[in-house]
Amino acid sequence: MSRWGYFSVYTNIGYTRVDIVEEFGEFSVRGSIIDIMIFGSDFGIRLNFIDNILENIKKFDINTQISHYKIQSINIPPAHEIFIDEESKNFQLLKSLKNLGEKKLKEKTFHLKSIYYQNPNSIFDYLNNIKVIVRESDFEVNLDEYWKSINKKYKNNNNEYDDAYNDLISPSKIYLPPVNISKKISSLSNFILTKFHNYNEDEFKQIDNLYYTAKLNKISELDNLKNFLSQANSNFNSKKVIIFFTSKAKQERIKKYFTQNDYKIDIISNIDEAIKSNNKFFISKLALETGFISKNFIFISEKDIFGKSLTISNSRKKNIKKFTQNSHRLYSGELVVHKKFGIGKYEGIQEIKTSNTLKDFIKITYLNNDKLFIPIEDFDLITKYGGDSENSNLDQLGKSSWSTRRTKAKNKIAKIAKKLIAIAAEIKIKKGIELHPIYSSYEKFCNSFEYIETNDQLSAIEDIIQDLGSGGVTDRLICGDVGFGKTEIAMRAAFITVKGDTPSQVAILAPTTLLVEQHNRTFCTRFAGFDINIKFISSKNTKSQKEKIKKELKNGEIDIIIGTHALLADNIYFKNLGLVIVDEEQNFGVAQKEKLKQLKKNVHMLTLSATPIPRTLQMSLVGIRDLSIISTPPLNRKPIKTYILPFSLEILKQAIHRESSRGGIVLIVTPRIKYISDIEKLIKKHFSNLRYSVIQ
Repeated sequence: MSRWGYFSVYTNIGYTRVDIVEEFGEFSVRGSIIDIMIFGSDFGIRLNFIDNILENIKKFDINTQISHYKIQSINIPPAHEIFIDEESKNFQLLKSLKNLGEKKLKEKTFHLKSIYYQNPNSIFDYLNNIKVIVRESDFEVNLDEYWKSINKKYKNNNNEYDDAYNDLISPSKIYLPPVNISKKISSLSNFILTKFHNYNEDEFKQIDNLYYTAKLNKISELDNLKNFLSQANSNFNSKKVIIFFTSKAKQERIKKYFTQNDYKIDIISNIDEAIKSNNKFFISKLALETGFISKNFIFISEKDIFGKSLTISNSRKKNIKKFTQNSHRLYSGELVVHKKFGIGKYEGIQEIKTSNTLKDFIKITYLNNDKLFIPIEDFDLITKYGGDSENSNLDQLGKSSWSTRRTKAKNKIAKIAKKLIAIAAEIKIKKGIELHPIYSSYEKFCNSFEYIETNDQLSAIEDIIQDLGSGGVTDRLICGDVGFGKTEIAMRAAFITVKGDTPSQVAILAPTTLLVEQHNRTFCTRFAGFDINIKFISSKNTKSQKEKIKKELKNGEIDIIIGTHALLADNIYFKNLGLVIVDEEQNFGVAQKEKLKQLKKNVHMLTLSATPIPRTLQMSLVGIRDLSIISTPPLNRKPIKTYILPFSLEILKQAIHRESSRGGIVLIVTPRIKYISDIEKLIKKHFSNLRYSVIQ
């Protein structure tokens, strides 16, 4: 098969062509190379061709795009359960649905099974050699409930289309009814799992709910666990205790906590290690739902301790390299800079026959539509243009204007570099307050964090600990998307500052009053039980409240103060300010930033931003400011999906129904107040059973 034959096959089985393969179901064509990412794989597949002959197949890293070792063969499945090709289409049915275009059919492929396949398969078509089925005792009850929910959704939506379409998407055309499933299952041997009722109470006992015990006694979860283990050591002297966690990082942290409290605790991979060991306390990895006491062991789950199980997602972790690599990708039509010839327009990769061999060349267009073809192996001579593309002119081949500008730029860069070196040297020789954590209290604070830290968070926290204890002045930018855990990093820096070996004050600057209030709630909740005085100052404070806060701040009675740029006023005094945390620095004005520069000379500075201004980011990238990138989302965090669509009553109904069915909250935002009454009428008509309120 030729290279373009592969291209056609991938398109037909549902893969999407892109410039750079990053996600499942994508493929790209770059000259003699085809990349593809199949579902369920942790790596991409790279097909290398010479002319139309497949030379080799290699695995490659999705994050770095670097090829690794060769493989002999690969099975490439369809990208979707249902895909449209000429053989599977039922043209008579498609013609009868004149109100549905090809695009709409692709969006609803699963619900239009009956269009594509006359006899769609079910799971039972793949169970020819299966003789026994294991199922729970309430399987049929759950099956009936699910069948009812499917029919309810169908009933809610079937008035949007004509009868022909509604007949095609009826549940009986897509799903096997419960009666059919039960009939097929009954023909096989069934092994039914029932609830465990008849057991010897002397051998199996459920342990107390440690999480709620901790809440009732108003102590931390780990202190409560320590108390439980102490009681277990006395009351169940012959039993060994195994605590199960779903994260290796959590295991290490718990082990460190108990080691500091004089408990010998080992991490094991299986129960045999516990049986052979002379030790009594163990930690292992298992997603245990709830703990219990057996004849020889006490099993404790993560949920017993923290009130919920923190399971680890299997989604691929993004590599930090991806952050900077995005800036080097080239797309057709973008401006590029060639080291010798200057600014041109990148036009993609083109095959040219030289010496009876097809080779790939990079095509660049210059002024007067002159073309330059560069061998693919000389790709390192080209860089992406970083200036304003709209107001930039193309260079002319054969002229000296580019070399002249380049010489001037070199001289200017040399001057800037000299200045930057001087600034960097000044920062390095500055003496700051040395702030070291007191690990007994710091570990307790870390252990009270109810989530599992990502590797990026842990790395950033270690960077900050080193910065604060280095004796220099910290100036670090924490860059990460919204919801990626920047605030927790700032809280740990604040805790080290306030509760470390050199207790100092912390000032937190936020650009808006709303954000100040949000930070105040978050910090007060997180620092509860650690004897830290937190106050906020904003336009909502009365004059007397502001004066009191200023006095307490000057006397050192306030540990953490949260406020807007009002904190930078000349009449605000600190007793011993050690750390300033700036949230979303790009939203502060020039005057406020000048004031911040004065603070930087004496105190540590930590800046949090999801979208840093180019200058701030550039200073971090060249080393004037230290940079920590949080590119990994929290465990089990679902990505936000955004759709831009024309208004559709059907889509609105489906969205509201789906969210309300799972017990969620729906927010409908309209750009005009006059539209609110229309939306309210719509909700009353189609969702009369839902409670709602109107906010203007």
